[in-house]
Amino acid sequence: MSGNSDEPQSQREIATVPARWQFRLWHLFALTTYVAVVTGIATWLGPQSLMLTFAWGVALVNFSGGMACLQTRKVQSWMLGAAWLTFLVSLLLPCTTGSFTVFGCQAAWVFLTVLFESLGDPDSDRFGNIVWTIAIDVANVLQAVLPLIIWRLRTALGKCLAAVLCATSTSVFFTLIFEPYLFVAYYFWCASFLLVLAAVPIGRKTLTAMGVMTLILSLVLCFAGDVF
Repeated sequence: MSGNSDEPQSQREIATVPARWQFRLWHLFALTTYVAVVTGIATWLGPQSLMLTFAWGVALVNFSGGMACLQTRKVQSWMLGAAWLTFLVSLLLPCTTGSFTVFGCQAAWVFLTVLFESLGDPDSDRFGNIVWTIAIDVANVLQAVLPLIIWRLRTALGKCLAAVLCATSTSVFFTLIFEPYLFVAYYFWCASFLLVLAAVPIGRKTLTAMGVMTLILSLVLCFAGDVF
């Protein structure tokens, strides 16, 4: 009697154990396709495109479930905390050098001022400037308040803000294509957003939003010319 009652219980316990992510044949096909796309884009735009394509690789692995181990509550909080600290460090490091050094915090301020100057100029024809800078400003603001997003991540609002952060982060990775001569602050800046892309679960809607943002910035790159 007890044996019969124990069997359904053990089956229920086994059913509640989450399935581990496994590398399958279609993953191999996706990987080879991804490498071919990365190579093609790098041939077209140069090696400065590798930051963008690498970020997309992280997002796609996340979408396929390959980063579920990083998205448990404790590990996720640590990773997002590291992302926030890395972002703060990037503000203190140089992003350009030359006749004078521009630090990350100064570059962030420049993006804000350029945006308001473009919006305030009725004769401005730099649509690409506005699109790119709005996306970066939104990403920077959300990254700056990342501790609040971590606090509310289990709620609908927190998930929505995290999705917007992932979508606008594509503008950060596009920056090296628009401005290829950047220094260490830029790479710390990108690292902070890569940590977010790994720690936040990316669903279909978030991935679609990232794709739309990438498409818009690609059109800006092709047709809008100089963004500044």
